[in-house]
Amino acid sequence: MPKQKPRPTRRGYGPHTPAVECDTRDEKSTNASNWEKTAAQQRFLTAYTERPSIASAARAAGVARCTVYRWLAAIPQFEKAVRNAWELAVDASRKKWEKWSEERRKWRQERERARRPMRCAILAKARAALKEALRRRGGRKHRPWL
Repeated sequence: MPKQKPRPTRRGYGPHTPAVECDTRDEKSTNASNWEKTAAQQRFLTAYTERPSIASAARAAGVARCTVYRWLAAIPQFEKAVRNAWELAVDASRKKWEKWSEERRKWRQERERARRPMRCAILAKARAALKEALRRRGGRKHRPWL
């Protein structure tokens, strides 16, 4: 196996040593149950209710997307709040779609009512023309199904 070269360091700096020792605890902090929303989190939740996409809601709230994902991973109450915001957005979207669908159905019914007399008149003319053609030809010899 060939010998590996040492990794280069930046000029003037030695190997990086952290100024403060990192906390290596694996458990989550104990005060997580007393979670209160910060202003940024509240802005994000409001924006997420209006547009259920983490990227666009974070952009609208002025928060980095990775920060939102960090909150989701670290704060279970925030995750529940995001799920509730998602459900609110879905309900609002469903109500909006149902309202639009009902308006569309009513519009189509009125359009059909307005067009019905015209269709009936055209159909009556077509039937009369067919009867006249059949009378001239002497009956239904060639088209018995008519």
